Amino acid sequence: MEELLSIASAVAALAAGATASVLWEAIEAVKRKRRTPKEPTQATLEDRLSDLSDLMRSSALVLEEVQAEIQARVALAEKAKTDAQEAEQLAQMNEAQRIAVARLVRAELASEVHKSSKRSFWQGFAVNFLFFVGGVVASIATTVWLGD
Repeated sequence: MEELLSIASAVAALAAGATASVLWEAIEAVKRKRRTPKEPTQATLEDRLSDLSDLMRSSALVLEEVQAEIQARVALAEKAKTDAQEAEQLAQMNEAQRIAVARLVRAELASEVHKSSKRSFWQGFAVNFLFFVGGVVASIATTVWLGD
C-alpha cells in the first residue's frame, strides 16, 4: 500500500512538473513576443486569440499525455500490488505445507519409534529367554557333572 502511495505521489509530482513546464513555456512565448520589435502592423485581437488557442491546444495535449502516463503507472502499481498479494499467499501456503510436512514426519517418526520399541521389547525378551534356558541347561549340566 505504501508503494502505491509513493508511486501516486511521484505521478502527481510528474503531472505538476509537466503542467508547470507548459505554463512556463506559454509565459516565455508571451515574453518573447513582447520583446520582438513591433511590425508596422500590430497583431490583431484575432491573431492573439489564435496564438492563445494554439498554446491551449498544446497544453491540453501535454496534459492528456501526462494523464495517460499516470493511468499507466497506476495500473502498474495495481499489478505490483496484486503480485505482492499472490506472493504472500504463496509464502503462506508454503508455510502451511511446511507445517503439514513437519507434522507428518513427526507422526511417522513417532510410529517408527513405537514399532521399534515393540520390536526391541520382543527381541530383548527372546534374548533373555535364550540366556535363561542356557542358564538352566548349564545348571543341570554342572549338577550332573559334579554330582557323579
